[in-house]
Amino acid sequence: MQDQVGVETALKAVRSGDNPKVSGLEKQFADLQDKYRSLEERLSKVEKTDGAKGRKK
Repeated sequence: MQDQVGVETALKAVRSGDNPKVSGLEKQFADLQDKYRSLEERLSKVEKTDGAKGRKK
């Protein structure tokens, strides 16, 4: 029963944004998503050119 109360308290903290660890992880996750999108865009640009010579395919 005590475990259930602990889980419910933790879920409330997560849902309300009161847990700094969760908030920090969410920020790290958002930063990694931004970096991933940036790398995808760069890869897309490189794929459109012919290697290091920079010629269009």
